[in-house]
Amino acid sequence: MKKDWHGILKIEEFKIFEKNELIFEKYNLYNIMHQGGEALILGILFANYGIPSSYYVGLDSRASLSESQNLSNIQYQEPTTNGYQRQTVSSSTGFTITNTAPAKATSSMVNFTASAAGSWGPVKNMFLCTAFTGYGGTLISSVPLGTDLTVNANTVVSMKFSMTLSSC
Repeated sequence: MKKDWHGILKIEEFKIFEKNELIFEKYNLYNIMHQGGEALILGILFANYGIPSSYYVGLDSRASLSESQNLSNIQYQEPTTNGYQRQTVSSSTGFTITNTAPAKATSSMVNFTASAAGSWGPVKNMFLCTAFTGYGGTLISSVPLGTDLTVNANTVVSMKFSMTLSSC
């Protein structure tokens, strides 16, 4: 539980595997909610916005995070080579909903893999947005990973995250 948390997303587990061996892990990393994400959620609930068919998870190297950021702040901060791409999570099948306190939606496992051609990074944040590529969608939330990470060739970054409206 984190009393001063004002977000919606938490990375429950974040792991890096190199040659099928766990080399890095972190748990319970909390987000910052972006203004665009707040507007999207309120629009879906109260203004009849359509629910996106998918959400997209990405990694980037922004030095700091703020509520006012949007996807244009990620331009030039996201890897672009060696197999990196934002990962898709379906809004209809990519989450398991639990109604016990606190109610939450937990994602399926999300994996990024660096190709055999080389590494990418360093990255220091995970973000959730509504665009598979580019910077025209909505930046919903970002989570600082707490360290700079370079992902080597044939290495897998694996994470599971949840979304809830309370942390207690």
